[in-house]
Amino acid sequence: GIVRMRETKGQPLWAVLSGTPQVLKQLLRSPATLITGGLLVVMGIYRIIQRTFWSILATQKLLVPEAYLALYPFARSITTLLFFFLVMPRVRKLDTRTPLLLGLLGLIASQAILIVIPAQSYLLLLLTTIIEGCSLPLASTHIEKLAVITVDAQERARIIAILYTVVLVCTSPF
Repeated sequence: GIVRMRETKGQPLWAVLSGTPQVLKQLLRSPATLITGGLLVVMGIYRIIQRTFWSILATQKLLVPEAYLALYPFARSITTLLFFFLVMPRVRKLDTRTPLLLGLLGLIASQAILIVIPAQSYLLLLLTTIIEGCSLPLASTHIEKLAVITVDAQERARIIAILYTVVLVCTSPF
């Protein structure tokens, strides 16, 4: 991004944007980048839905008292923070696919458990929260890594900008 800003310093905006159709074609011809974009969209939708409906599900279906509702996101945040500092440095050495797959499977498992647990199962709710707290950093960081390594290094800034714009457009209805 910084290199691109130096290269285009002083150029009119329309001149800078004139290369966008070629970059868009390059993005559309790269299956790995398209899959990564799809994963980014799915994760964006997941986060929006989870943030919007989790508290409703917890209070109305699982009958968690509102006074204790904040404890679960707190537990998720602490778990995520600990996972980032204690586990993620070791995971960096692994191939991207394995942690990404584990993260996505963990997110699916946490949501599946969340859907089927009976009312007032506070420990199971805590378990899903902890699984999600561990899975989210695995999935998110490795999808972001894929977004960087699957694009052409010369056009990385523009391709990533287009990719995230598409993600924003696709997730905004949710």
